[in-house]
Amino acid sequence: MKLIENGVKHEEEVVSDIPYVKVSEEGSLNERAKETKKLMDKQTPWVYQGVLLKGDMVGVPDLLEWVKDHYEPIEIKSGRRIKKEYALQLCFYSHLLGEVTGKRPSSARVINIDKEKIDVDCGKWRTEYEKEIKYLKKIVTGKESDELAIGSVCNDCPWRKFCENEAKKKDDLTLIHNLGRANKFKLKAAGINTQREAAAMDISSLAKIKGLGPASLIKLKEQAEVNLAKEVRIIKKPQIREAPIEIYIDLEGDPMIGVDYLIGLLIRQNKKEEYIKFIARQPEDEGKMWKEFLDFMSGIKDDYILYHYHGYEKSHFKIMFERHGGDEQLYHEIDFLLEDLLKKINGSVVLPLMKYSLKYVARYLDFEWCAGEEAGGANSILWYQNYLEDPKNNKDLLEKIIEYNADDCRATRVVKDWLCAL
Repeated sequence: MKLIENGVKHEEEVVSDIPYVKVSEEGSLNERAKETKKLMDKQTPWVYQGVLLKGDMVGVPDLLEWVKDHYEPIEIKSGRRIKKEYALQLCFYSHLLGEVTGKRPSSARVINIDKEKIDVDCGKWRTEYEKEIKYLKKIVTGKESDELAIGSVCNDCPWRKFCENEAKKKDDLTLIHNLGRANKFKLKAAGINTQREAAAMDISSLAKIKGLGPASLIKLKEQAEVNLAKEVRIIKKPQIREAPIEIYIDLEGDPMIGVDYLIGLLIRQNKKEEYIKFIARQPEDEGKMWKEFLDFMSGIKDDYILYHYHGYEKSHFKIMFERHGGDEQLYHEIDFLLEDLLKKINGSVVLPLMKYSLKYVARYLDFEWCAGEEAGGANSILWYQNYLEDPKNNKDLLEKIIEYNADDCRATRVVKDWLCAL
Protein backbone atom coordinates (compact mmCIF):
# COMPACT_ATOMS: atom_id res chain seq x y z
CA MET A 1 0.00 0.00 0.00
CA LYS A 2 2.82 2.40 0.82
CA LEU A 3 4.30 1.99 -2.67
CA ILE A 4 0.93 2.92 -4.14
CA GLU A 5 0.64 5.91 -1.80
CA ASN A 6 4.11 7.10 -2.78
CA GLY A 7 3.24 6.69 -6.45
CA VAL A 8 0.11 8.81 -6.02
CA LYS A 9 2.09 11.47 -4.17
CA HIS A 10 4.74 11.56 -6.92
CA GLU A 11 2.03 11.85 -9.58
CA GLU A 12 0.42 14.75 -7.74
CA GLU A 13 3.77 16.54 -7.54
CA VAL A 14 4.40 16.07 -11.27
CA VAL A 15 1.02 17.28 -12.49
CA SER A 16 1.07 20.27 -10.14
CA ASP A 17 3.48 21.88 -12.63
CA ILE A 18 1.30 21.12 -15.68
CA PRO A 19 -1.72 23.22 -16.83
CA TYR A 20 -3.92 20.19 -17.42
CA VAL A 21 -7.65 19.70 -17.75
CA LYS A 22 -8.79 16.73 -15.70
CA VAL A 23 -11.48 14.35 -16.88
CA SER A 24 -14.14 13.85 -14.20
CA GLU A 25 -13.89 10.64 -12.21
CA GLU A 26 -17.69 10.61 -11.87
CA GLY A 27 -19.95 8.82 -14.31
CA SER A 28 -19.62 5.71 -16.45
CA LEU A 29 -16.62 4.82 -18.59
CA ASN A 30 -18.64 5.75 -21.67
CA GLU A 31 -19.42 9.19 -20.27
CA ARG A 32 -15.81 9.80 -19.27
CA ALA A 33 -14.60 8.58 -22.68
CA LYS A 34 -16.96 11.05 -24.41
CA GLU A 35 -15.66 13.88 -22.20
CA THR A 36 -12.09 12.89 -23.08
CA LYS A 37 -12.91 12.88 -26.81
CA LYS A 38 -14.45 16.37 -26.58
CA LEU A 39 -11.29 17.69 -24.91
CA MET A 40 -9.12 16.07 -27.56
CA ASP A 41 -11.29 17.46 -30.36
CA LYS A 42 -10.58 20.91 -28.90
CA GLN A 43 -6.83 20.10 -28.97
CA THR A 44 -6.58 20.65 -25.22
CA PRO A 45 -2.79 20.78 -24.54
CA TRP A 46 -2.87 18.43 -21.55
CA VAL A 47 -5.61 15.95 -20.63
CA TYR A 48 -5.27 14.32 -17.20
CA GLN A 49 -6.88 10.95 -16.39
CA GLY A 50 -8.59 10.76 -19.77
CA VAL A 51 -10.47 7.59 -20.70
CA LEU A 52 -9.76 5.88 -24.03
CA LEU A 53 -12.47 3.39 -24.90
CA LYS A 54 -12.86 1.19 -27.97
CA GLY A 55 -14.88 -2.02 -27.96
CA ASP A 56 -13.61 -4.25 -25.16
CA MET A 57 -10.45 -2.17 -24.66
CA VAL A 58 -10.22 0.65 -22.14
CA GLY A 59 -7.22 2.63 -20.93
CA VAL A 60 -6.69 5.54 -18.55
CA PRO A 61 -3.29 7.13 -19.28
CA ASP A 62 -1.98 9.54 -16.68
CA LEU A 63 -1.61 12.29 -19.27
CA LEU A 64 -2.36 12.92 -22.93
CA GLU A 65 -0.23 15.64 -24.52
CA TRP A 66 -1.07 17.43 -27.76
CA VAL A 67 2.05 17.34 -29.96
CA LYS A 68 1.83 19.13 -33.36
CA ASP A 69 -1.15 17.32 -34.86
CA HIS A 70 -1.83 14.37 -32.54
CA TYR A 71 -1.92 13.19 -28.95
CA GLU A 72 0.81 11.18 -27.21
CA PRO A 73 0.39 9.23 -23.94
CA ILE A 74 2.47 9.87 -20.83
CA GLU A 75 2.77 7.70 -17.73
CA ILE A 76 4.09 8.98 -14.40
CA LYS A 77 6.18 6.32 -12.67
CA SER A 78 8.08 6.06 -9.40
CA GLY A 79 10.93 4.15 -11.06
CA ARG A 80 14.00 5.68 -12.65
CA ARG A 81 14.39 3.58 -15.80
CA ILE A 82 12.09 2.26 -18.51
CA LYS A 83 10.72 -1.19 -17.71
CA LYS A 84 9.12 -3.57 -20.17
CA GLU A 85 5.72 -3.20 -18.52
CA TYR A 86 5.92 0.60 -18.83
CA ALA A 87 6.67 0.36 -22.54
CA LEU A 88 3.88 -2.15 -23.21
CA GLN A 89 1.39 -0.05 -21.23
CA LEU A 90 2.25 2.98 -23.37
CA CYS A 91 1.98 0.88 -26.54
CA PHE A 92 -1.55 -0.04 -25.44
CA TYR A 93 -2.48 3.61 -24.97
CA SER A 94 -0.91 4.43 -28.34
CA HIS A 95 -3.02 1.68 -29.91
CA LEU A 96 -6.18 3.07 -28.30
CA LEU A 97 -5.36 6.61 -29.40
CA GLY A 98 -5.13 5.32 -32.96
CA GLU A 99 -8.53 3.67 -32.64
CA VAL A 100 -10.18 6.71 -31.03
CA THR A 101 -8.57 9.58 -32.97
CA GLY A 102 -7.41 7.92 -36.18
CA LYS A 103 -3.77 8.81 -35.47
CA ARG A 104 -1.64 6.22 -33.70
CA PRO A 105 1.43 7.92 -32.19
CA SER A 106 4.77 6.20 -32.47
CA SER A 107 6.17 8.10 -29.50
CA ALA A 108 5.22 8.14 -25.81
CA ARG A 109 6.91 9.17 -22.60
CA VAL A 110 7.51 8.24 -19.00
CA ILE A 111 8.03 10.89 -16.34
CA ASN A 112 10.23 9.17 -13.76
CA ILE A 113 10.90 9.66 -10.06
CA ASP A 114 13.36 12.48 -10.89
CA LYS A 115 10.67 14.18 -13.01
CA GLU A 116 12.69 13.46 -16.13
CA LYS A 117 10.83 12.83 -19.40
CA ILE A 118 12.07 9.62 -21.02
CA ASP A 119 10.98 8.87 -24.58
CA VAL A 120 9.57 5.46 -25.46
CA ASP A 121 9.63 4.39 -29.10
CA CYS A 122 6.38 2.44 -29.48
CA GLY A 123 7.46 1.28 -32.93
CA LYS A 124 10.36 -0.68 -31.46
CA TRP A 125 8.02 -2.41 -29.00
CA ARG A 126 5.19 -2.98 -31.45
CA THR A 127 5.97 -6.62 -32.33
CA GLU A 128 6.14 -7.63 -28.68
CA TYR A 129 3.04 -5.60 -27.89
CA GLU A 130 1.03 -7.24 -30.69
CA LYS A 131 2.05 -10.65 -29.36
CA GLU A 132 0.96 -9.79 -25.81
CA ILE A 133 -2.36 -8.21 -26.82
CA LYS A 134 -3.17 -11.20 -29.01
CA TYR A 135 -2.55 -13.53 -26.05
CA LEU A 136 -4.68 -11.39 -23.71
CA LYS A 137 -7.56 -11.38 -26.18
CA LYS A 138 -7.45 -15.17 -26.28
CA ILE A 139 -7.76 -15.24 -22.49
CA VAL A 140 -10.69 -12.80 -22.51
CA THR A 141 -12.53 -14.83 -25.16
CA GLY A 142 -11.82 -18.13 -23.41
CA LYS A 143 -9.62 -19.49 -26.20
CA GLU A 144 -6.66 -19.55 -23.80
CA SER A 145 -6.48 -20.10 -20.06
CA ASP A 146 -4.28 -18.21 -17.67
CA GLU A 147 -3.56 -20.67 -14.90
CA LEU A 148 -1.55 -20.52 -11.71
CA ALA A 149 2.09 -19.77 -12.39
CA ILE A 150 3.86 -18.68 -9.21
CA GLY A 151 7.20 -17.01 -9.80
CA SER A 152 9.50 -14.23 -8.57
CA VAL A 153 7.02 -11.57 -9.74
CA CYS A 154 4.63 -12.92 -7.08
CA ASN A 155 7.03 -12.31 -4.18
CA ASP A 156 5.32 -9.26 -2.72
CA CYS A 157 1.80 -9.95 -3.94
CA PRO A 158 -0.75 -10.12 -1.08
CA TRP A 159 -2.43 -13.03 -2.88
CA ARG A 160 0.70 -15.16 -3.00
CA LYS A 161 -0.22 -17.42 -0.06
CA PHE A 162 -3.70 -17.90 -1.42
CA CYS A 163 -2.25 -18.98 -4.78
CA GLU A 164 0.24 -21.30 -3.09
CA ASN A 165 -2.55 -22.96 -1.11
CA GLU A 166 -4.63 -23.34 -4.27
CA ALA A 167 -1.63 -24.89 -6.03
CA LYS A 168 -1.15 -27.37 -3.19
CA LYS A 169 -4.83 -28.35 -3.23
CA LYS A 170 -4.62 -29.08 -6.95
CA ASP A 171 -1.10 -30.59 -6.84
CA ASP A 172 -0.42 -28.00 -9.52
CA LEU A 173 2.64 -28.11 -11.75
CA THR A 174 3.64 -24.63 -10.60
CA LEU A 175 4.79 -26.23 -7.32
CA ILE A 176 7.83 -27.49 -9.23
CA HIS A 177 10.74 -25.13 -8.66
CA ASN A 178 12.06 -23.39 -11.76
CA LEU A 179 9.30 -24.69 -14.04
CA GLY A 180 7.99 -21.36 -15.30
CA ARG A 181 4.74 -20.47 -17.00
CA ALA A 182 5.78 -21.40 -20.55
CA ASN A 183 7.09 -24.83 -19.58
CA LYS A 184 4.00 -25.52 -17.49
CA PHE A 185 1.85 -25.15 -20.60
CA LYS A 186 4.24 -27.35 -22.59
CA LEU A 187 3.88 -30.14 -20.04
CA LYS A 188 0.09 -29.76 -19.95
CA ALA A 189 -0.03 -29.93 -23.75
CA ALA A 190 1.90 -33.23 -23.46
CA GLY A 191 -0.70 -34.60 -21.02
CA ILE A 192 1.20 -33.89 -17.77
CA ASN A 193 -1.25 -31.96 -15.59
CA THR A 194 -0.14 -32.42 -11.97
CA GLN A 195 3.05 -32.59 -9.95
CA ARG A 196 2.42 -36.29 -9.27
CA GLU A 197 2.13 -36.94 -13.01
CA ALA A 198 5.37 -35.01 -13.57
CA ALA A 199 7.13 -37.19 -11.01
CA ALA A 200 5.96 -40.30 -12.86
CA MET A 201 6.50 -39.05 -16.43
CA ASP A 202 8.40 -41.17 -18.95
CA ILE A 203 11.18 -38.91 -20.24
CA SER A 204 11.79 -40.95 -23.39
CA SER A 205 8.19 -40.51 -24.53
CA LEU A 206 8.36 -36.74 -24.02
CA ALA A 207 11.69 -36.09 -25.69
CA LYS A 208 10.08 -34.26 -28.60
CA ILE A 209 8.58 -31.39 -26.58
CA LYS A 210 9.87 -28.23 -28.25
CA GLY A 211 12.09 -26.23 -25.91
CA LEU A 212 12.17 -28.92 -23.22
CA GLY A 213 14.99 -31.36 -23.81
CA PRO A 214 15.68 -34.55 -21.83
CA ALA A 215 18.06 -32.79 -19.41
CA SER A 216 15.43 -30.21 -18.45
CA LEU A 217 12.72 -32.85 -18.15
CA ILE A 218 14.91 -34.97 -15.88
CA LYS A 219 15.43 -31.98 -13.55
CA LEU A 220 11.72 -31.20 -13.44
CA LYS A 221 10.85 -34.85 -12.81
CA GLU A 222 13.43 -35.04 -10.04
CA GLN A 223 12.13 -31.86 -8.39
CA ALA A 224 8.58 -33.22 -8.47
CA GLU A 225 9.75 -36.51 -6.92
CA VAL A 226 11.57 -34.70 -4.12
CA ASN A 227 8.60 -32.42 -3.41
CA LEU A 228 6.29 -35.42 -3.04
CA ALA A 229 8.79 -37.35 -0.91
CA LYS A 230 9.46 -34.22 1.21
CA GLU A 231 13.10 -35.18 1.56
CA VAL A 232 16.33 -33.58 0.34
CA ARG A 233 18.10 -35.39 -2.44
CA ILE A 234 21.90 -34.99 -2.60
CA ILE A 235 23.27 -35.14 -6.14
CA LYS A 236 26.87 -34.42 -5.21
CA LYS A 237 28.74 -32.71 -2.40
CA PRO A 238 28.92 -28.97 -3.19
CA GLN A 239 32.39 -27.51 -3.61
CA ILE A 240 32.54 -24.36 -1.49
CA ARG A 241 35.59 -22.19 -1.04
CA GLU A 242 36.56 -21.53 2.57
CA ALA A 243 38.98 -19.21 4.35
CA PRO A 244 39.99 -18.22 7.92
CA ILE A 245 37.68 -15.21 7.72
CA GLU A 246 34.12 -15.91 6.59
CA ILE A 247 32.06 -12.87 5.57
CA TYR A 248 28.33 -13.27 5.01
CA ILE A 249 27.09 -10.32 3.01
CA ASP A 250 23.69 -8.89 2.14
CA LEU A 251 22.65 -5.65 0.45
CA GLU A 252 19.46 -3.65 0.79
CA GLY A 253 18.40 -1.53 -2.18
CA ASP A 254 15.46 0.41 -3.58
CA PRO A 255 14.97 -0.27 -7.31
CA MET A 256 12.39 2.53 -7.55
CA ILE A 257 15.01 5.20 -6.93
CA GLY A 258 17.96 3.10 -8.10
CA VAL A 259 20.02 3.18 -4.92
CA ASP A 260 21.53 0.68 -2.48
CA TYR A 261 21.20 1.95 1.07
CA LEU A 262 22.76 -0.74 3.28
CA ILE A 263 25.69 -3.16 3.03
CA GLY A 264 25.62 -5.67 5.87
CA LEU A 265 28.44 -8.04 6.82
CA LEU A 266 28.40 -10.89 9.31
CA ILE A 267 32.05 -11.69 9.98
CA ARG A 268 32.96 -15.05 11.50
CA GLN A 269 36.50 -15.73 12.64
CA ASN A 270 37.78 -18.14 15.29
CA LYS A 271 34.18 -19.16 16.08
CA LYS A 272 33.23 -15.57 16.91
CA GLU A 273 30.74 -13.47 14.94
CA GLU A 274 30.38 -9.73 14.48
CA TYR A 275 27.82 -7.85 12.42
CA ILE A 276 28.99 -4.66 10.69
CA LYS A 277 26.88 -2.34 8.57
CA PHE A 278 27.46 0.53 6.17
CA ILE A 279 24.45 2.81 5.61
CA ALA A 280 23.39 5.46 3.13
CA ARG A 281 21.16 7.53 5.41
CA GLN A 282 20.12 9.53 2.36
CA PRO A 283 20.13 8.26 -1.26
CA GLU A 284 22.92 10.70 -2.12
CA ASP A 285 25.08 8.98 0.54
CA GLU A 286 25.43 5.77 -1.50
CA GLY A 287 28.91 6.79 -2.71
CA LYS A 288 30.05 7.53 0.84
CA MET A 289 28.69 4.15 1.98
CA TRP A 290 30.54 2.39 -0.86
CA LYS A 291 33.82 4.12 0.04
CA GLU A 292 33.45 3.17 3.72
CA PHE A 293 32.86 -0.43 2.72
CA LEU A 294 35.94 -0.50 0.47
CA ASP A 295 38.06 1.13 3.17
CA PHE A 296 36.96 -1.55 5.62
CA MET A 297 37.69 -4.37 3.17
CA SER A 298 41.13 -2.95 2.39
CA GLY A 299 41.99 -3.30 6.09
CA ILE A 300 41.43 -7.07 6.14
CA LYS A 301 44.87 -8.67 5.98
CA ASP A 302 44.02 -12.35 6.35
CA ASP A 303 42.39 -14.53 3.68
CA TYR A 304 38.62 -14.20 3.45
CA ILE A 305 35.61 -15.37 1.44
CA LEU A 306 32.40 -13.40 0.87
CA TYR A 307 29.32 -15.62 0.99
CA HIS A 308 26.08 -14.29 -0.50
CA TYR A 309 22.83 -15.71 -1.84
CA HIS A 310 21.87 -15.15 -5.48
CA GLY A 311 23.35 -12.57 -7.84
CA TYR A 312 22.21 -9.25 -6.37
CA GLU A 313 25.39 -8.49 -4.45
CA LYS A 314 27.69 -9.24 -7.38
CA SER A 315 25.72 -7.18 -9.88
CA HIS A 316 25.20 -4.24 -7.52
CA PHE A 317 28.82 -4.11 -6.42
CA LYS A 318 29.61 -3.71 -10.11
CA ILE A 319 27.03 -0.92 -10.42
CA MET A 320 28.43 0.92 -7.39
CA PHE A 321 32.00 0.53 -8.62
CA GLU A 322 31.07 1.91 -12.04
CA ARG A 323 29.06 4.72 -10.43
CA HIS A 324 31.40 5.73 -7.61
CA GLY A 325 34.81 4.27 -8.49
CA GLY A 326 37.33 3.05 -5.93
CA ASP A 327 40.43 0.86 -5.80
CA GLU A 328 40.09 -1.23 -8.97
CA GLN A 329 42.33 -4.05 -7.73
CA LEU A 330 40.37 -4.29 -4.47
CA TYR A 331 37.06 -4.33 -6.33
CA HIS A 332 38.21 -7.18 -8.57
CA GLU A 333 39.48 -9.08 -5.51
CA ILE A 334 36.08 -8.71 -3.82
CA ASP A 335 34.32 -9.73 -7.02
CA PHE A 336 36.51 -12.84 -7.34
CA LEU A 337 35.96 -13.87 -3.71
CA LEU A 338 32.15 -13.66 -3.87
CA GLU A 339 30.72 -17.15 -3.36
CA ASP A 340 27.09 -17.48 -4.46
CA LEU A 341 25.48 -20.17 -2.30
CA LEU A 342 22.45 -20.51 -4.56
CA LYS A 343 24.77 -21.62 -7.35
CA LYS A 344 26.19 -24.23 -4.97
CA ILE A 345 22.71 -25.53 -4.22
CA ASN A 346 21.82 -25.78 -7.89
CA GLY A 347 23.36 -28.93 -9.31
CA SER A 348 24.28 -30.29 -5.86
CA VAL A 349 21.03 -30.83 -4.00
CA VAL A 350 17.31 -30.93 -4.73
CA LEU A 351 15.18 -29.42 -1.99
CA PRO A 352 11.50 -30.23 -1.34
CA LEU A 353 10.57 -26.61 -2.00
CA MET A 354 8.63 -24.79 -4.68
CA LYS A 355 11.12 -21.95 -4.55
CA TYR A 356 14.83 -21.73 -3.70
CA SER A 357 14.88 -18.16 -2.36
CA LEU A 358 16.84 -17.46 0.82
CA LYS A 359 13.59 -17.12 2.81
CA TYR A 360 12.32 -20.52 1.70
CA VAL A 361 15.63 -22.36 2.07
CA ALA A 362 16.68 -20.89 5.43
CA ARG A 363 13.21 -21.44 6.91
CA TYR A 364 13.34 -25.02 5.70
CA LEU A 365 16.56 -25.25 7.76
CA ASP A 366 14.65 -23.92 10.82
CA PHE A 367 15.98 -20.37 10.71
CA GLU A 368 13.51 -17.56 11.42
CA TRP A 369 13.76 -13.81 11.03
CA CYS A 370 13.11 -11.60 14.05
CA ALA A 371 10.65 -9.63 11.90
CA GLY A 372 8.68 -12.81 11.21
CA GLU A 373 6.23 -12.45 8.34
CA GLU A 374 7.30 -8.82 7.92
CA ALA A 375 10.75 -9.95 6.83
CA GLY A 376 11.22 -9.21 3.16
CA GLY A 377 12.86 -6.93 0.65
CA ALA A 378 9.64 -5.03 -0.08
CA ASN A 379 9.17 -4.10 3.58
CA SER A 380 12.81 -3.07 3.84
CA ILE A 381 12.18 -0.64 0.97
CA LEU A 382 9.00 0.67 2.61
CA TRP A 383 10.76 1.16 5.93
CA TYR A 384 13.54 3.07 4.17
CA GLN A 385 11.08 5.27 2.27
CA ASN A 386 9.19 6.03 5.48
CA TYR A 387 12.46 6.73 7.26
CA LEU A 388 13.46 9.21 4.54
CA GLU A 389 10.23 11.15 5.05
CA ASP A 390 11.23 11.99 8.64
CA PRO A 391 14.71 10.63 9.56
CA LYS A 392 14.71 12.27 12.98
CA ASN A 393 11.48 10.66 14.17
CA ASN A 394 11.78 7.40 12.21
CA LYS A 395 15.09 6.11 13.52
CA ASP A 396 13.29 2.99 14.70
CA LEU A 397 12.59 2.10 11.04
CA LEU A 398 16.27 2.30 10.23
CA GLU A 399 16.90 -0.06 13.13
CA LYS A 400 14.29 -2.48 11.72
CA ILE A 401 16.13 -2.46 8.38
CA ILE A 402 19.43 -3.16 10.11
CA GLU A 403 17.90 -6.00 12.16
CA TYR A 404 16.35 -7.51 9.04
CA ASN A 405 19.62 -7.24 7.14
CA ALA A 406 21.56 -8.85 9.99
CA ASP A 407 19.11 -11.75 9.93
CA ASP A 408 19.59 -12.11 6.16
CA CYS A 409 23.33 -12.41 6.80
CA ARG A 410 22.72 -15.00 9.53
CA ALA A 411 20.37 -16.92 7.26
CA THR A 412 23.11 -17.01 4.62
CA ARG A 413 25.49 -18.41 7.23
CA VAL A 414 22.95 -21.12 8.16
CA VAL A 415 22.70 -22.18 4.51
CA LYS A 416 26.49 -22.25 4.10
CA ASP A 417 27.01 -24.36 7.22
CA TRP A 418 24.31 -26.80 6.09
CA LEU A 419 25.86 -27.18 2.64
CA CYS A 420 29.31 -27.79 4.11
CA ALA A 421 27.89 -30.44 6.45
CA LEU A 422 26.38 -32.52 3.63
